[in-house]
Amino acid sequence: MGLGDLPALPGVLLLKPEIIAEMDSALANFVLDNDPAHYLPDLLWTTHKAVLRGRLIGLQATHYKQLRAQMTELTTTLANLEKTHKAQPDPVIWNRIVTTRGELNSLQTERALGDLRRVGQLFFEKGNKPDAMLARKLRALRKRNSIAKIQRSGSSPAVAPLEIAEEFARYYAKLYDGTTAPPDSQKQQKIRSFLDQLPLRSLTHTQAAALGTPITAEEILPFMKELRTSKAPGPDGFSPLYYKKFRTQLAPLLANMYNGFMEGRNPPKELLAATIVVIPKEGKDPSTCASYRPISLLNVDMKIYAKVLATRMSRYLPSLVHLDQVGFIRSRGAPDNIRRTVNLLSIAHATKQPSLLLSLDAEKAFDRVDWTYLWEVLRRFGVGDEMIGGIRALYTTPTASVTTMGGRSRPFDILNGTRQGCPLSPLLFALCREPLAEQIRCHPDISGIAVGDKTYKLSLFADDVLLTITRPLISLPNLYSCLSSFGALSGYKINIAKSEALNISLPQEVVTHLRDSFTFRWCPHRLQYLGVYLTAHISQLYTYNYPDMIKHIKSLLRQWSSYSISWMGRIYALKMTAVPKLLYLFRTLPIPLPLTILHDLQSAFYRYVWQGKKSRVSRLILRRPRIQGGLAVPDLTLYYKSAQLTQLLQWSSEGARSVGLT
Repeated sequence: MGLGDLPALPGVLLLKPEIIAEMDSALANFVLDNDPAHYLPDLLWTTHKAVLRGRLIGLQATHYKQLRAQMTELTTTLANLEKTHKAQPDPVIWNRIVTTRGELNSLQTERALGDLRRVGQLFFEKGNKPDAMLARKLRALRKRNSIAKIQRSGSSPAVAPLEIAEEFARYYAKLYDGTTAPPDSQKQQKIRSFLDQLPLRSLTHTQAAALGTPITAEEILPFMKELRTSKAPGPDGFSPLYYKKFRTQLAPLLANMYNGFMEGRNPPKELLAATIVVIPKEGKDPSTCASYRPISLLNVDMKIYAKVLATRMSRYLPSLVHLDQVGFIRSRGAPDNIRRTVNLLSIAHATKQPSLLLSLDAEKAFDRVDWTYLWEVLRRFGVGDEMIGGIRALYTTPTASVTTMGGRSRPFDILNGTRQGCPLSPLLFALCREPLAEQIRCHPDISGIAVGDKTYKLSLFADDVLLTITRPLISLPNLYSCLSSFGALSGYKINIAKSEALNISLPQEVVTHLRDSFTFRWCPHRLQYLGVYLTAHISQLYTYNYPDMIKHIKSLLRQWSSYSISWMGRIYALKMTAVPKLLYLFRTLPIPLPLTILHDLQSAFYRYVWQGKKSRVSRLILRRPRIQGGLAVPDLTLYYKSAQLTQLLQWSSEGARSVGLT
């Protein structure tokens, strides 16, 4: 039985001072009795988990045993006192009866009262402050993510929780079985030939050596301190709270084990187990497994290890990955690519370059990464044997089981893909995608929009790919060829039928021919990319983005008006939820806005703060920063101006690199 089977442990026992002291002593005794110098680090760590799990279970059992014994004793005493008082009434005995009843009631309601006190304190401290509690309160009520049924091929739908979990397990076991690859020896040579012909960047020997240096306890401690205790534990049941509370004792043990992985030792299989929970994709059929996104709940110890490797890798990723890729790369973001695309559309019209936008839909992109390809990519980028060995430790014998609505499937092996939920996965995926991007950039017969002596073809954010294509009758067949050959080596697969195209300035006869030849979804007016609608003409960007967003925000304000939130809480609500939606558009779309629109929305903010009543504080004071005695109500005009000025500042400090026009 793991700690995950004991819900009282993280919420009650690990918060009690006496339990913390007991655990401190148990950890110290474990290290004294088992000298780390005499045992393999991974064996010592797994043994520690078994010992401490047993200790925690014992403490929980003792806690409840004492509680039951006290209740039994008080119940017996109360019965005897009532019997005596009934035979011979006595004020002294009656007072003892009242006292005993009070003690018994206190014990019976101890947990409920504790919960009520904690909830009351939580609401008092955070009920109207910018915290997760207020965010959950503001979130629109949605249908529960319950799964009523899952379709099965050739039989009736799965409806029982265990049947549904098993059907998901069958689906993911097939997705992660790695059987699509040819024999490793042949494939490895093909991958190396493909990678070696590309002008990819590479780390220096000094940088590679820095990636592979031994992991220290001091390096681990900040990650343990920052763990969010609200996160769910992995299959072993050890919650983030356990690692956070006892981080000084655990960090040296973890460092020794992690360094063993960096040196080539494989982790025990139980450390690499994961629990998959599924999240429905918006607008998809909820009765099919493909309509859900799998999120892996990893054991916290391996998540910390992955975070250490990801932090090291993130320092060098900007030097390895082209500016076209902005997802999960330091100092880059979605606005960079959207603004660049808008600029390219403007240039295409100004220079009369017939072009189209093409958004590629990758099918299970993270889940299809081939591991043979992954190791060769890391080698080609010069990552170094120590770091590659450390990463490979996460992919030696991973297993997973699916949990849905109380049903838990059988475990199954994972033989390909990067886990969604692992801190390292987005970085590895960016490196895996870079060779394809470089092949497209270098291909002479895949044409993009020309700006001066440079050509721009790609905008990437993780698995989202947007291409700006010219000469499509020549470019698209060659693009198909690149995608097909790359997919055979890497596992990457494009769903052409779900990919979308938007005509920018192609002649109608060319569009007609393309519609007959390619099965893209042809968008008549707009194409969605990273939450923004792109249009063929810059003048239409406002029409297809702002009115619907403003309407949505006003609808939210009307909905929130029925919630019991203080007027200070309503100010925080605006800053947490409404303003970020607008700020994203301010930062991504370089278009002028009518000031009347901002003034109208600003007035809606004031009406929401005061619930339609007369303002009790002047608007000047409301907008003034808190440090100047104001209440920091968002000033939308200033937000809009600052978003545009920030972009100008980047241009002046970095030149055209900040826009990606390099």
